[in-house]
Amino acid sequence: MNLEEQVISLDYARKLALLGVKQESIFKFSFSMINARKDCYDIVRHTSLEIMKGDYSAFTTNELFDILPAVIDTKKDEPFNKFHMHLVKRNIKNIEYILNYYCDTQQYKKDGDPFFLPNLIQNNIYDEKLPDALAKLLIALIEMEYVKYEK
Repeated sequence: MNLEEQVISLDYARKLALLGVKQESIFKFSFSMINARKDCYDIVRHTSLEIMKGDYSAFTTNELFDILPAVIDTKKDEPFNKFHMHLVKRNIKNIEYILNYYCDTQQYKKDGDPFFLPNLIQNNIYDEKLPDALAKLLIALIEMEYVKYEK
């Protein structure tokens, strides 16, 4: 497996930086001076404590699992207030990894499926790369204000 498959894509790295996620990763996207085209970045090992202007953290799967909460408590509609991360791996191209947070309490509904687990995010998050799926999940949680960062 090459390094590009083990870290998030540059677009998600930029979005996470814009949303205020601390730029602390073992790898970073660093602007390539060799080929000075727009959007020409190399993935390099992060060697200093500070990230240079224009560089972005290239988060790995493990780093994103450390950042993402295992459980989210919405503090409303008890007992349907605690949601646990749920990950499914499929053998379907483009939607190999599916993520969401599901309520730990089953709810009875008369119409539709009588027993179902409510999910926190209306539509599941999916991607063919696990790091990108996790990045999308973190972005959704920040935008929904379940995870907060200072910009």
